[in-house]
Amino acid sequence: MHFPKVFISYAWDSDNFNALVRGLAERLRNNGVESIIDQWAVHPGDQLPLFMEQSIRESDFTLVICTPKYKSKSDSRIGGVGYEGDIITAEITTGIERRKFIPVLMSENWKCSAPSWLLGSSYIDLYSKDNFESNFAKLVATINGTLSVPPPISFGDSKSKSNDIPDPATALQLVLASLGSGKSLYPIAVDPKKVGHYGRNASSGGGFFYDDVLEYRVWGHPHAGAPGITNGDDYLCAFPTFEAAYEFSLEKGFEEPLVLVRQLEWINEPSPGKYVHMKTERITEWCVECLKDHKRKPWSIPNFIKEKAGGSI
Repeated sequence: MHFPKVFISYAWDSDNFNALVRGLAERLRNNGVESIIDQWAVHPGDQLPLFMEQSIRESDFTLVICTPKYKSKSDSRIGGVGYEGDIITAEITTGIERRKFIPVLMSENWKCSAPSWLLGSSYIDLYSKDNFESNFAKLVATINGTLSVPPPISFGDSKSKSNDIPDPATALQLVLASLGSGKSLYPIAVDPKKVGHYGRNASSGGGFFYDDVLEYRVWGHPHAGAPGITNGDDYLCAFPTFEAAYEFSLEKGFEEPLVLVRQLEWINEPSPGKYVHMKTERITEWCVECLKDHKRKPWSIPNFIKEKAGGSI
């Protein structure tokens, strides 16, 4: 499974600030993003210029952590921040998509924190405590390429159900309201706030047991009649419950729902009749029906392998 790689460019400051940057990197990793910071990657004897060049050029995105100290060093081309500014501006000048470099405000004032080459750019504010969660979710969606897109232009009814693709939070509220005191046929997503932020790529099926349901997904195919909201490309709609995904899948051009699950432990079958207990976490897509009676319990895998000839734990 491919995890987007993100380099974090920032100016060292107080211990508290450096810890905030490290905390941001850790939280990104917990949301499926391979974040890179010098606090983890640079060891005594490493060449800093080579680390900075490779990190910026080989990453999918670079987060530019905007603070007054970062602005001062970048504008004056001082130290590592100044060198990174040279690399970034050179990348942009040679045709690299500017959206690769995401400004992140981690200070009170944008104009006093943004280097001159970023002024006028749209940025994500992670300084405001009131809006931190929603803005962090927007950052993850930007990295995963799952930001909302406008509906197609048409002369039809703008309220047509086939063009109404709810965001995960709205879908959750609608579904919970419709369920009332009843129960869903299948488990509700373990963290509804993260629905829609896991990215498109996942391994397909297998493993026999699951630990968590992450989301229910419905693939839309414009060539088969789904709304063309992504310039004709296939796209993914995510929901926190099976019921919401199933109802949406009934529209023309959409597939039957799949479920994205997390497996903390699972069974590999490298050859027919050979079962191996794997203890590495992974995320994979299943058919929804496979959820029945396959929630992992402490004894599930040992008992399963014990019953199969040639199994190894």
